[in-house]
Amino acid sequence: MPAEPNVPTLRMILLATMLCGTSGCFWVAVGGAGAGGYYVGQDERSVAQITRDAAITTELNGRLVQDREIRALQIDVDTRNGVVRLTGRVPNAAARTRAIGYARAIQGVREVLSDLQVAAE
Repeated sequence: MPAEPNVPTLRMILLATMLCGTSGCFWVAVGGAGAGGYYVGQDERSVAQITRDAAITTELNGRLVQDREIRALQIDVDTRNGVVRLTGRVPNAAARTRAIGYARAIQGVREVLSDLQVAAE
């Protein structure tokens, strides 16, 4: 019988991956035109707003990973100017409500738009 995965370890790996991806965006944005300013040049948001949005996305992803019922890898979190959009699938309506609640509870979130689909619907 195969061994069950170590859930806390998987969560930490996922969180570390998300943090690295988010912090990479920050450094590209800070780098300026010579070191990767293409990203900033293509986005009308300030570097500070890009950083705030990335922090919101990272915090929400961390909260989703900690919820045992929600499959965080099946949810995409996009944040732009404090507006969070959730897309993907959740196992039930209660999980959808919790995911939206997690987003609303984060400081700096102005609005939450949910395109979450319940698996049974």
